[in-house]
Amino acid sequence: MARELTSYGKKAAVDVHRGPAQHTNGFYNIASLMNLNLLLGNFDWKGGMIVASTYNTDGTKSEKQPFNLKKISPKGAKPFGLSIIRHDAKYEESTLFETAKYPAKRNWWPLSSDVYEEILPSMADAYPYPAKVVFSYMGAPSYSLPAGHTMIEALVNTDRIPLYFASDITIGTTTMYADYIFPDLHYLERWEMQGSHPNMPVKVQPIRQPVIPSPNEVVKVFGEEQPISYETLWLALAEKLGLKGFGPNGFGEGKPLTRPDDFYIRMVANVAGDSKEPVPDAGAAEIETFLKARSTCRRMFSMWIAGRRSPDPPLPRWCMC
Repeated sequence: MARELTSYGKKAAVDVHRGPAQHTNGFYNIASLMNLNLLLGNFDWKGGMIVASTYNTDGTKSEKQPFNLKKISPKGAKPFGLSIIRHDAKYEESTLFETAKYPAKRNWWPLSSDVYEEILPSMADAYPYPAKVVFSYMGAPSYSLPAGHTMIEALVNTDRIPLYFASDITIGTTTMYADYIFPDLHYLERWEMQGSHPNMPVKVQPIRQPVIPSPNEVVKVFGEEQPISYETLWLALAEKLGLKGFGPNGFGEGKPLTRPDDFYIRMVANVAGDSKEPVPDAGAAEIETFLKARSTCRRMFSMWIAGRRSPDPPLPRWCMC
């Protein structure tokens, strides 16, 4: 294998994903594999390895970007305590160790995080503490994880997980066990910033935007009618709880965050400003073609194209068109 790998010169690469990384020694596994590429000398060579390059969406990269989402949003509360999967923590330094000693009831992960397969079984064991509510989004652990039947056993144990609610576009293999399912948007109905992957030699940022209206139930959030979705669920919770950073003045005086597009359009504006020179504005013909192509979503896009939803700065109409 070594002879074959090195026989192609720089036109050979070792590509890995999360498997070797999801381990206590994950960092060293990935470093070792990437060092093979270093020894091959294939970085930034045709047929070799490259680093992902994408446009910034949160406005933290350049002063030319109009919306620094970290600065215009209120500071959130800092998480505290131990996670349900006991990551970034040493068992020997916990209060549980003082009384329980060895062996621990379940594994601890001092050097790892996002150990997906530990979440529901840990709740079923009430370790290191009991849980009251589970929320899932874009997740199907009973299907995507090994021993998926154990995830089902955890979800149907209402003594350990009294409430399970989910956001999904269908009644899925995991969400079928939920107490409540809040409908989400299909990929043709929603906004999304996909970022890039290290197989693109150029700087890219796909901007997904709605092209058809959602058939979902229409709900009223902050006084505005909109289809129910993952985002409107959180907007409704924010309205109910009176959270800062949402509502008619969510992004500042007179700058609303009452619809999902209030957030996403600012990300588009940041993409437009993440370059040496901001992108040019769209011409009248481009705007008309854009609106005709999205006639079913014309009301929403017309508000943004006309600038009625954002008094400052000019919107990145060219990016959308």
